[in-house]
Amino acid sequence: MIMTDYYQLAKQVNRKLKNTAQFYAVDLHCHTPLSYCFGRIDKVSYKDINATGHQIAKSGCQSNLHILGITDHNRCDNVEEVKSAAEDIKRSGENQYSNNNLVVLPGIEITVEESFKNIHILALFSEDKSIIEIERIFDKTGIEPDPEKRTKESKVNTKRIIEVVQKIRELNGIAILAHVNSDNGYRKEMKNCGLEDHEVKQKIDELSIDGIEINKPEDAKHFEFEGKKYPCVIGSDAHYIHEIGGKEHITRIKMTTPSFNDLQKALLDPETRIRYQDQQSSYIKKVLGIKFEGGFLDEQTIPFSSNLNCLIGPRGSGKSTCIEAIRYIFDKHVPEDRTKDINRLRSNVFPDCHMKIIFEDQFGKHFILQKTYGDEKTQVLNMDGEEQEDIDLSISRNLRINYFGWSEIEGIAQDSTQQLKLIDSFIDEIEYLQQEERDIISNLKDNTRKSKSTIEKIDSLNEKIGNLNELEHELSQIGDEQSQEEINKKKIENESDALDKINEKLDAIISNLSNLNLINDIKYISNYIESKIIEEEILFDEEFKYLQRLIKGSTHKNTYLFNAKFKLESQLKSLKLEIEKIHNLLKMKHKPVNTDFQRYLEKIEQPELKQIKYRREQLRHQIREKRKNKEQKATYLEQLQNYENERLELLESLNAKRNQLFEKRHQHISNIASKLPKGKADIEINLDITKQGHRLEFKHNLDEAFKGLPRKWHAKGYTSIISDYFTPIEFAQKIKCSDHDSLIDAGFGYDESLDIINHLTENYEQLNILEECNCSDLPNIFFNVQGEQKPIEDLSPGQRCTALLPIILLETDTPLIIDQPEDNLDNKFIFDLVVNTLRKLKEYRQVIVATHNPNIPVSGDSENILVFKPYNNKSLLEKNGSIDYIPIIENVKTIMEGGEKAFKIRAQKYNL
Repeated sequence: MIMTDYYQLAKQVNRKLKNTAQFYAVDLHCHTPLSYCFGRIDKVSYKDINATGHQIAKSGCQSNLHILGITDHNRCDNVEEVKSAAEDIKRSGENQYSNNNLVVLPGIEITVEESFKNIHILALFSEDKSIIEIERIFDKTGIEPDPEKRTKESKVNTKRIIEVVQKIRELNGIAILAHVNSDNGYRKEMKNCGLEDHEVKQKIDELSIDGIEINKPEDAKHFEFEGKKYPCVIGSDAHYIHEIGGKEHITRIKMTTPSFNDLQKALLDPETRIRYQDQQSSYIKKVLGIKFEGGFLDEQTIPFSSNLNCLIGPRGSGKSTCIEAIRYIFDKHVPEDRTKDINRLRSNVFPDCHMKIIFEDQFGKHFILQKTYGDEKTQVLNMDGEEQEDIDLSISRNLRINYFGWSEIEGIAQDSTQQLKLIDSFIDEIEYLQQEERDIISNLKDNTRKSKSTIEKIDSLNEKIGNLNELEHELSQIGDEQSQEEINKKKIENESDALDKINEKLDAIISNLSNLNLINDIKYISNYIESKIIEEEILFDEEFKYLQRLIKGSTHKNTYLFNAKFKLESQLKSLKLEIEKIHNLLKMKHKPVNTDFQRYLEKIEQPELKQIKYRREQLRHQIREKRKNKEQKATYLEQLQNYENERLELLESLNAKRNQLFEKRHQHISNIASKLPKGKADIEINLDITKQGHRLEFKHNLDEAFKGLPRKWHAKGYTSIISDYFTPIEFAQKIKCSDHDSLIDAGFGYDESLDIINHLTENYEQLNILEECNCSDLPNIFFNVQGEQKPIEDLSPGQRCTALLPIILLETDTPLIIDQPEDNLDNKFIFDLVVNTLRKLKEYRQVIVATHNPNIPVSGDSENILVFKPYNNKSLLEKNGSIDYIPIIENVKTIMEGGEKAFKIRAQKYNL
């Protein structure tokens, strides 16, 4: 694959989102020189007074507007000129502005007298509405009939606001109360007439207005009446060219296509379709798309929006295949009870399949994650095709997703380990802390292996040392009268011992060097710095970025650090070869010395003297070997002591790391709990966490350790008593210290404590296994059932899912992928919590769901519904688009059971 293919894939994914909904900047209140005040509000600007339609359209394009409402005072003659200019810019085909596709809506700002106050109303109409039709608003209103003669004082003086609004509606227009908190604004003028806030709201409700123009986002809170939120927009009310597109704020409207029709729909659902700032999803992680080559989804490119994506289709159409591919590429955990089914699914739908995901992190950087079915590892590349070897998907905070497969939510409710993973998914840096905990446990296990091996060596040496003292005593009795031959023999033996010692030391150095993973250790430092920068835990990040580049650069090929280890190993091995040469040379030189010694013994004629000489040589040889073993034992004893000291330090580090993990979790648990629903839809969920409360492995290891204990320990519940009272490390340390009092405090009698200590101190390895066992924190999730707080494990399947989903649906910047979230839930819960939560959540977190429940895409106001259908024994993404896109509406009604009803419920529930 050539590098540009990844950019082509990104373009292909983006093109497939053309019918999805997204937020577009709109300015619904803009004047032209046709208005008496244009260019004259603050100061006179003849450049603005003489502005052309092209200049106004160009300014809208430069401000990245997609809809511009031309709303001159009581006139609309200039609309055609601005509209024509916008079309010329679009036809030019030159992407010279932020946006070249500006839609110009004809409109008018009408002055109406209400309670002796002049009130301004905006009227906006469809793109093709003619000036003549718009002018019909003024029929029989008493306004000056000739537009050229309408002055600043012109107003509709024979019709009330409610009648003008009705007239706008008759012309299929949108009526908006203009700048309500400013002069000639409805709220300000009515309050000047003595009305209270609640009275103003009631009057606005009676007007049946389509929208309210406010000055700043925080003003929107003033326009809610009896639970109903009025659509509030911010317009520029531009009277100078540079003001077009907003002064401080501007409105962003979610639409499938920037148009009058989509604007009308958006005003009906302001909760999800109106924003005053850039969409939050610009700063979140997201799966942009996935491409398949081979397998069940062969040649399909699946695009995802930043918000709510709903995969729909009949069973067997490929929805779950697409969802499962994301898990496979990200190498997410598969629950043990689902492994067999998932492996069967994968083998059926992924044979010979190559999959690529385009992923965008929270900084806007794009990555390619690709994997062929059967590969052990997912390859991570940048868009230029360069492999990112330093990214580990298992701990990366940037490239990550939250995944929940079909029926797996209920499984989490029955597995405290998975519940902890769910809680941890909301906590920054938790993967690094857990990796450090795993590293410590791995080091402890390695420590046990080395200690066990060393003890075995010491035991073996004890047998070899044996009667060393007796032999030394016997040699001292014989005496040490030696000939020159004996002295020479002893010296060449010393030479051999010295070479053995030198080789032993060099082997130890080479072994330690081989075990040193220099590059990975340096990369760990680099990754640690990166995590601190990403999590914004440091103030002067530029210095740390420089430090990271420096450290990271030191591991590149041909750098000193990269080559140093290999050069050192090479030099040490060369030194060993030289020692071997010396050893071989000395062997040659030792031969005549050994020969002289043998001849010397043979020449001795006195039998007794000969026997003494032979015995002395035999004793000296045996003592020499046993002393070597004694020296080796001393080395091993020192080594064992070092291992014991190392173990104490590791256990201290493990306790500290587990304390750190608990503090991190405990700190976030309260934050998570505060965001959970309280009483909504009769749902109340509470949670807390028990420090090192997950002790199943501890209990199992205790059962193994107590086998052979001469008491009825199982019937008396020794395992439960100990695991409830001690952590694994605490218990092992009490046994090693023979601390009877602690066992008695836990509830054992003196004789029982003595038996336990005696039994376990005989098995050093078993005590270490107890220290090393998993003892993670235990989340406790409670669900209020008829006023009683019940633990999640005691609930029905439906209640379990009801308790867990609110936690799963919490806001974070990580993509949320769920296969059939509606499983085990009734429609009331889906509406009252799931749908309402998704409507808010999707603005802050990408959501991808495969579903058979039409209420989720319909009432959830899905930005991207993807329709899958079986085709020639394969799966086909037939089309995708927003809930407003007509072909999608038809598919939802046709494919999904209850689809027609879902649209009716949506219309009733959200007043559409």
